[in-house]
This record gives sequence, C-alpha cells and structure tokens, in this order.
Amino acid sequence: PLLEAARAGDISSQLKLADQYFFGKNSRKSNLVLAAYWFKKAADAGNAKAQFNYGVCCLKGWGVHSSPQTGFYWISKAASQQLEEALIMQSELLFRGLPAENDPRRNYPAMSADVAKSLAILRKLAAKKSPAAAKTLARLLLSDPELRQKNAAELRKNSAAAVRMLPLDVEAVLIHATILQNGIGGVTDTKEAVRLLHTIENISPEAMARLSEIYEYGFSVPQDKDKALMLCRRAA
Repeated sequence: PLLEAARAGDISSQLKLADQYFFGKNSRKSNLVLAAYWFKKAADAGNAKAQFNYGVCCLKGWGVHSSPQTGFYWISKAASQQLEEALIMQSELLFRGLPAENDPRRNYPAMSADVAKSLAILRKLAAKKSPAAAKTLARLLLSDPELRQKNAAELRKNSAAAVRMLPLDVEAVLIHATILQNGIGGVTDTKEAVRLLHTIENISPEAMARLSEIYEYGFSVPQDKDKALMLCRRAA
C-alpha cells in the first residue's frame, strides 16, 4: 500500500518509502538507488525535506552519480524554504566553495567560496538559538586563523552556547574545550576544559587522547602518568 501511494504521487508516502530504502527498515533491504529515486520524486514536487535529502545523496554519491554542485543546487532549494539543516549545510558549502565538475554528464565551473554569505546565514540562525548553527559557526570560525583572531569573542560565545544546548555533543564539547584551553576570546580555562572532556570521555577517543596529554603533563590536574597511559591506550 505504501508503494502504491508513492506511485500515485503522495509525497509523504514517497518520503517514508525513501527513508525505508535508505536505512533498510520495515522488511525492505537497504537500497540507496531506490532511496535516491523516491527522494527525487518528492523533491521534484517541492518538498523541502526531500530536496535536502536528495541533495545530500548527490553530494555524497549515495544511490546517484556523485555531483557536489548538483547537491548544492538541491540543498539550496530546500534552504530557500528555510529548512534549518539545509541552511546549515548550504552555509558550509558556501564557506569552502566547490570544485569544477567536468565529465560526460555535466560541465560545471568551480563555485567560489562566499564566506560572508556563509557566516551571515549561520549568524541569523544562531541568533534564533539554533544549537546546530552555533556549533557550525564556531567550527568554521575556529578553522580559519584570520577569522579566528578577528571573531574570537563571537567564536567563544557561540561555542559556549552550543555546549549549553548540546551538553553531550562530542563535536560541540571538543570545540569549546579547544577554545578554553587556548584562551581564544577570553581567559584560558584548562580546568573547565578538563571537566568538559570528562563528560564525553567514554564516547570520544579524541577526548581520551586530549585528557591523556593533560594528565601526562599535569595541566590544571595532578600529574598522573599511569592515568595518562590508560587513557592513551583506550584512545588507541
């Protein structure tokens, strides 16, 4: 019945069917080609979620020929409907730009980066208390030395907001711990960085490795070489 409804043009059925094929649920075997096919059907009908999902398929080459520029096109269509995850991914792609694509199927020139537009999108979302946008904004600012220095206070503010709203998000915690350890946008606070790293210690090898170094040299904690070795082994 779900397949019949999808074939008849019901968008919600097309999305549900695509989801089942993508993840291999409800007795359907995972089939990325069919998942992409049904995402595209719903995307053509104007559904923002489907446009985003099909764009990601194109971006990653999941079930379709890999084409980052085609992926950007569909993600941007979803972003124009104010879908948050699409806006965030659009901003990431704008931040770095896209390479040219030259093959028998398509011929796209390189897409130049638009850092100003990328950051404007994320700042608008972060102002609306989006934790994912705050985290992404912090990560992008941290990744570029010039932007990191120029926007240090904003970087620290957004990384703190992301951790506050996503207390066990590994990426958010690692970003904020890095900022605290290096005193970016404020004073160095290794003690708080250590506390944060311990909150994700059991789920993040990166956190284990960082804590190992901290205990090896006794940064704001009693030096403990045995604990450092134990953490290093766990990370490995």
